[in-house]
Amino acid sequence: MKGISLDASIVEERGLRFDRRWMLTTPDGKFFTQREFPRMAAIETWIEDDGLGLGVSADRFGEIFVPFEPRSGNRQQVTIWQSVCEAVVYGDALTNGSAM
Repeated sequence: MKGISLDASIVEERGLRFDRRWMLTTPDGKFFTQREFPRMAAIETWIEDDGLGLGVSADRFGEIFVPFEPRSGNRQQVTIWQSVCEAVVYGDALTNGSAM
């Protein structure tokens, strides 16, 4: 998705806080990449107190809120290039608009 300009960030063991912690996948777990779908760069991202916001500038598609922690512990095997790993599935934890 579109990057966020930062003046400062917290660096954690896995890198910048909130960076590359989520991904979009097909129902069978294959991830979407901006290399294959360049229009993903038009999806803006922002950080809220308890999750991430995603939206498109033109607001044709509205906004989605992604909480930092999903409501369920459902897990799924996902494929990232040639690597397979386990990921937490958000599913119905995503909501329209801000959580505020």
